[in-house]
Amino acid sequence: MTRWLAFVLVLAFGCSRLGTDDDASTGLSLDELSAFNAGAPGALGVITLAEAAEAMFAFGGTIDPAKSDVQNAQLVQTHTQSNLVACGNVSLSGNTVTAKFGAPPGCHLTSGGTISGTIAIAITKSGTNVNISLMFTDVVINTQTLSGGVTFVTTDGAGFSITGSFTVNGTKFAPGITLTGSAGAVAIDGSLSITGTSTTSLTFTAAQWKSGDCYPAAGALSIDKSAVSVAVRFSASTPTTGAVEVTVGKKTSAQTLPTYGNCGATDAG
Repeated sequence: MTRWLAFVLVLAFGCSRLGTDDDASTGLSLDELSAFNAGAPGALGVITLAEAAEAMFAFGGTIDPAKSDVQNAQLVQTHTQSNLVACGNVSLSGNTVTAKFGAPPGCHLTSGGTISGTIAIAITKSGTNVNISLMFTDVVINTQTLSGGVTFVTTDGAGFSITGSFTVNGTKFAPGITLTGSAGAVAIDGSLSITGTSTTSLTFTAAQWKSGDCYPAAGALSIDKSAVSVAVRFSASTPTTGAVEVTVGKKTSAQTLPTYGNCGATDAG
């Protein structure tokens, strides 16, 4: 009886493992599509965090490790005020800067986005490290909700390693990434995990992002979920369309990252 049942199952499902049949509309198996869908919000999460931080200080242009924590806080206050378009309230108390952007839709940023809620930054120095701790309260940036607390650590004012945890649209991230600013762009490298019922791990490699853009315009993202690994490559069209190239083994297909606001509204074709 057992052998007969096994034979019937082979006839019904062939050699494919249940749940891994190809989805004709995406070119990926169900497991591969599940991994992509689980990891794709990670790209949006990192961009949301980077955009919020960039509203307060410029990567590679604001923090000066040679200055004191109070002097750096003054630089952050000046940058934040200059980044707002006739809106918001930015106060300074010692080494802490508090920016209140009001209720949604809040304030317009010079990058073209919008931000509401409150961001508080405390700056401390420890040896050669400058620690920039950010706390997000009721923050909505470019229609994305952001909460939690993270610390950006730098020794040169250009490269920032990130610790702590943050939540975007209800998805919680534990970052281990580095953001490095140069020539008007920010390079995203390193790993982070999406926590929940299961853990999805993401690794960015030389992802190039510009403040105000929806997504990176170059570089790659690796998504690992339940022993399935998916490679995502960004291109010059990704910031406007959300279109990416996804590779699993020798198989490559076109996919689309989550749309939000006016991002990804253009047909990816």
